[in-house]
Amino acid sequence: MRELGLPRYDADVLTAEKPLADYFESVVDALSPRSPEKVKAASNWVMGDVLRVLKETHRELPDAPLQPAALAQLLDLIAGGSISGKIAKDIFEELVTTGAMPADIVARRGLAQISDASTLAPLVDAILAANMESVNKYLAGRENIFGFFVGQVMKLTRGQANPDLATDLVKRALEIIRAWRMMTA
Repeated sequence: MRELGLPRYDADVLTAEKPLADYFESVVDALSPRSPEKVKAASNWVMGDVLRVLKETHRELPDAPLQPAALAQLLDLIAGGSISGKIAKDIFEELVTTGAMPADIVARRGLAQISDASTLAPLVDAILAANMESVNKYLAGRENIFGFFVGQVMKLTRGQANPDLATDLVKRALEIIRAWRMMTA
């Protein structure tokens, strides 16, 4: 576990029982490509979601309802920007009940993350135009409203918008509005 660069706590939990250590190592071996960020994510998912499901279903690791390769593929999809963490949680629950592979679920349910600025930008513009009172409050200094705009993008796309891209597009659109108002004032 040390060579994977995990915090001591994670290593202690993951090596407490041989079946858990074997399961985790199988997940890590199936990551493509393996990176420190993915290894830590694997640790978090195994210690959190996988152990939770085992407890809820009263199962032991050899009978885990989720194969290591499926969890690794889910982590690869997140790291590659194909799906968001929120969508991954939904997919995880389906993985546990169906045994399907994450990529198949994403394709079948049309859950791929929207990471195309040209698709999201018009949505951002429409949201800002429909919420000009909130835009005015934001530009007047109420910066805590910013999350509302990003939340609306996520809501409109049913959680499929890339959150980092949505945040960037909202920020840029608000700055353009601010600049335009300064120029025309």
